[in-house]
Amino acid sequence: MHPEVDVFLLTFSFVVFIALVIPEVVRRSSLTPVPLFIVAGILVGPHGLGLIELEPAIYDIGRLGLFFLVFLAGLEAHSSRGSSGRRFIVLVLTAGGTCFAGGYAMATAFGFPPETAFLFGAILVSSSVGEIIPMVTSNYQLRERIGTYIVPAVVALDAASLIMLSMVLQVDRGPAEFALFAGLAVLFIVFSYMWIPRAARWFFSRYERTPEESETRFVLTVLFYFIAVSTLLGIHGIVAAFIAGLVLGESMKGHATERKVRAIGHGFLIPIFFINIGLETDLVVVLDSADHALLVVAVIGTLVSTKLIGGLLFALLARRQPSEGLAAGVVLLPQLSATLAAAEIGKQANIIPDDLFAAVVVMCISSALATPFIVTGLWGRREEAIPYSDHIVVLGAGRTGSDVIQAVAELEENLIVVDRDVARVRQWGREWVACILGDATEVRTLRNAAVQRAKLVIATLPRSEDTVVAVRNVRRLNARCRVIVRIHDAREREMLREDVDTFIEPEAVTAFNMIWHMYEYLGEEKGSARAGR
Repeated sequence: MHPEVDVFLLTFSFVVFIALVIPEVVRRSSLTPVPLFIVAGILVGPHGLGLIELEPAIYDIGRLGLFFLVFLAGLEAHSSRGSSGRRFIVLVLTAGGTCFAGGYAMATAFGFPPETAFLFGAILVSSSVGEIIPMVTSNYQLRERIGTYIVPAVVALDAASLIMLSMVLQVDRGPAEFALFAGLAVLFIVFSYMWIPRAARWFFSRYERTPEESETRFVLTVLFYFIAVSTLLGIHGIVAAFIAGLVLGESMKGHATERKVRAIGHGFLIPIFFINIGLETDLVVVLDSADHALLVVAVIGTLVSTKLIGGLLFALLARRQPSEGLAAGVVLLPQLSATLAAAEIGKQANIIPDDLFAAVVVMCISSALATPFIVTGLWGRREEAIPYSDHIVVLGAGRTGSDVIQAVAELEENLIVVDRDVARVRQWGREWVACILGDATEVRTLRNAAVQRAKLVIATLPRSEDTVVAVRNVRRLNARCRVIVRIHDAREREMLREDVDTFIEPEAVTAFNMIWHMYEYLGEEKGSARAGR
């Protein structure tokens, strides 16, 4: 084996080990692992302890993680569509406009060229959907104040940031070349929106036997088709990946392939991208002079001031209480996914210099780590904020769960619904049902639903593994409540025998009915045969 291959394998194994350990360390806390991925990369990288170097092959794998990150953001944007309320629009305009203007002004004041100032303003427009969603949905006060519009607003702001990134990357084109580029880009997007969803609907609706994992391969093919064609047209790959997520969103919604693609991204490729960010970051740059240290302070100060001012302007224009505007501004503080994606692309294009890139990384880490503690300090701990007790909790709002929710609502019982689908949560929220957007298998989500004080928990989750984990966590939190569970097989029943009061097995009920109808038919047939003798 060649020495360079040995180095790659050792480095790659170390990076994958970091990606495994960090989520396990923080999973019981309110922190997101993303900033810790970056910190770990800084510590072990060439600008830290020097344990590993950024190998070209690992850098390329990280680039795939960047594409997956933005592709999944496109899926989130599709699932959050349809929010046309006045508050949503006002928040996007005020927060986006204030952040862009403040970022542009700060970068100009530090002597950066216009394209750098423009891109830095676009960077401040973005936020972090991955951290904001659990932060809002896990806190009762925030959910009641801003929960109906903050998530789609964050998705819209991230999309706007990526669009502005694509604009600044075309700054060197002449008028004729730019017109040709714009025309081809529009034709490509129109063609994709017309034909890709049709192909996806056909592909995902087939019921005949298909090659193993062909649906997953179809999604990956579409994603890299978008990236390849857009690169030929001069559109950056991350913009194309975002569009691919939008195009495939409807077809993938609720399909098992969506979970598989998310597992590939969040479970493997995306952590490597964030670790690579740390490996590239030289924090010595921000400490080697007073000017660079001042730049870091200015970047963080601009972030905080523009987010809070944007939130207060939103409250003024939307005629809301200033406290609601403050809540919106604080929740928008975390800068992670779209921010780092735009900064990384700007650095590759030589638009973002090393000192500003390092300052942006420091801003992302500090905002992501500090905001959950700020939220806890201002609006209380999650489990203490839920006012319910002796209530009913329904885990899963699919077809079966929706029927259960409707029945409980008609009984006028206090009810909390937990589901990971944004559209379902919004739908039941419009029916004045208390909903939590989150993963029912996570202890913190169950705490947010006050399971520890519930009198009845009904689990209608689609996957057996999720059901087992969720029910066991329910029992750890509440040994006294009654638990009713939909199961799918005898193995699931055996695993949950000690934790569940009532099992409902739809497959067994269906089998019983089919057998009954079979006997009825065969009995009639044999009776007719005897009568004919």
